[in-house]
Parts: sequence; structure tokens; C-alpha cells
Amino acid sequence: MSTPKETTLKQLIKKAKFDRVNPDITDKNFPDNTKNFEKTELIHFGKMMSSEEVLKKLGEKNLRPATIKELVNFAIHNPEEQRKCPIVGLGSVWCLDGFQLAACLNERAGDRYLSLGWLGRVWVEYYRFLAVGKYSGHLDTRKDKLPEILKDLKELWNVKNATEKI
Repeated sequence: MSTPKETTLKQLIKKAKFDRVNPDITDKNFPDNTKNFEKTELIHFGKMMSSEEVLKKLGEKNLRPATIKELVNFAIHNPEEQRKCPIVGLGSVWCLDGFQLAACLNERAGDRYLSLGWLGRVWVEYYRFLAVGKYSGHLDTRKDKLPEILKDLKELWNVKNATEKI
């Protein structure tokens, strides 16, 4: 699923041909530096979960939540998936009046809709979450990412060691 590096969120949304888009979904509200679109995976937990629980479970699977650009790019290549069930990308968050919101692909009245979902809610069992391999596209020579990669690797190592000791 590749898309040119210089693609803005606005350009991706246009290419996705949604029937409706929440007007607050803009490049200004959702700045996203995603340059390379990696292979994504739809995750279905099959139970009610908070955003925090979802993020924890994704981390346990060595996955990270998809950014808004990755979510829209997924919709471009899989336009009918959101008709089956709502799909959330927890990797890009915008705050409005103290409420943290993330992008969601869903269907309303037969229309493909790019909407916003409140992170403080409980996601019901039919929601899916778009995820990306935690280190997809990250293990490179960019010095600005090195501290983040090292921190994540240390956390994974500590979890692994704690598990082995039990």
C-alpha cells in the first residue's frame, strides 16, 4: 500500500472518495509525519474495551495504532471494509474542549464516513482497530528516532525478562 511521500491528509481524503468527512479532520488538527505506508493489520478483540486497554493489547502484540494517514490510506485500498464494521486509528489524536478524539472509518445511512471517536469511551465488541508493526519503517538511520526506538526496545526487553522470571 504505497502512497507518495508528499501526500497531505487533505489529498488522501480526496483520493479516498468518502461520502462524508467530519469537518474537523484537517491537516492542521491532525499533523501527521507519516511518509511510508507500511502493511497494516485489522485487529478485532471481540469484546468491549477502553482505548487504554486497546493500546495495551496492541503493544503486547508488538503493534502500534495506525495514524490518521495510515487509516485513510487503508480506506483508499479497502473502500468496502468500513461498511462491515467501524475501524479506528488510535495513532493520531486531536483534542477539542478537553476531549481526545481519534479518526474512525464507518458507515452511516449507506455513506462511507470518516468521523471522530472519543477516546474516553468504551469501544463495543464490533469495532476493529487498524495497527502497524511497531517497528515497521522505524529501524533506519534517522537519528531523531533513535531515543524512541531504544526506549521501546528497553520496555520490550524488561517485559520479556519479567515474563521469563515468572
